[in-house]
Amino acid sequence: MALSFCGFALGYDNEKKDIIYYEDRVVYTGDTLWHIASEYAGDKTDIRDYIYEIKNLNNLKSDKLIEGKRLIIPVYK
Repeated sequence: MALSFCGFALGYDNEKKDIIYYEDRVVYTGDTLWHIASEYAGDKTDIRDYIYEIKNLNNLKSDKLIEGKRLIIPVYK
């Protein structure tokens, strides 16, 4: 029961998503992680989880982006 609750509280998604490919995305002036994630996240993807994944994949410690930095973005089917 406790494990089920923890999974729910963390927004755990039981549906496994298959990565089709990774896209190389350049950060432009005014870009935010939320904006970039919304370009790639599917309708069934929690954008907060997707942002967390992008941050982990790119070793980002904060939400602040630097213009010109290249980000690796996972693209799912």
